[in-house]
Amino acid sequence: MPKGSGQYPLGNYVADAQRWAAKADVAVMNNGGIRTDLLAGQATYGTLFEIQPFANVLYRASIPGSSLREYLERMVARPAFNAHVSGVVVRYDPTKLAGSRIVDVTMSDGKPLDDRATYTITLNDFLVTGGDALALPPGASPAKSLDIIDLEALIDYSRSRPQPVVAPTESRFIPIAK
Repeated sequence: MPKGSGQYPLGNYVADAQRWAAKADVAVMNNGGIRTDLLAGQATYGTLFEIQPFANVLYRASIPGSSLREYLERMVARPAFNAHVSGVVVRYDPTKLAGSRIVDVTMSDGKPLDDRATYTITLNDFLVTGGDALALPPGASPAKSLDIIDLEALIDYSRSRPQPVVAPTESRFIPIAK
């Protein structure tokens, strides 16, 4: 799959690593922060550094479900996906008008997104400051630095996983047409 499709296994894996490190419900990772593919074989600090060389700091915020839905809606409204998520599966109808494309959102526990619940979300400092037009929406609490570098999260998560590491291949953005 092309890196920008929202279905890129390494993008999913990096988002999973960040959600794990932040102990958050949801993580968002921008595609541009993933600089190369991970080739088969033993991963080293150098190969992981090539993937995430920017030393972006992870941030966590609380966000109402309704604002999270709005944030995800903004992602699917873009002509080309440039972000990856962890903790959610988003089904959307690309033929609908922007702002009304999301059909449903399922959280990692299998429950539907509850617009009245509060969730935690993690993203890197590039996104927090508005990079890729993916700053948090109104309603989210101010994001707080976790003092975790994205590369450190990737390394620690990779060490915690069964070996050899296998990137998740499931779709997290699922286009449907009614």
